[in-house]
Amino acid sequence: MWNTFSHSYMAGGSGFGFGVGGYNQGFFGFLAIVMIWSLVWKAFALWKAARRGDSVWFAVLLVLNTVGIAEILYLFVFSEPKGILKDKTNTVVSKNIENKGKTHPQA
Repeated sequence: MWNTFSHSYMAGGSGFGFGVGGYNQGFFGFLAIVMIWSLVWKAFALWKAARRGDSVWFAVLLVLNTVGIAEILYLFVFSEPKGILKDKTNTVVSKNIENKGKTHPQA
């Protein structure tokens, strides 16, 4: 007959890693830190991909779990504006500031 207490995992041993030993606590602490790290980078990358309308990047970042590596690459390498788009940032704001003191004739 099978006795539930004859197996170490049921008696609180280290069979499945749920014991009280120092190794298990360190592993679960490390796992919690990695999960939080990954969640923070994933949230920032998904937010930026959604704001920019990058639906392919959004889907890739949502499905793949790379412990923040793909998310960091997207944020700092692949999502930066290039070429003409880099020069066109904040043009509306700068034109409004330049024209603030001028009066416009009524049409």
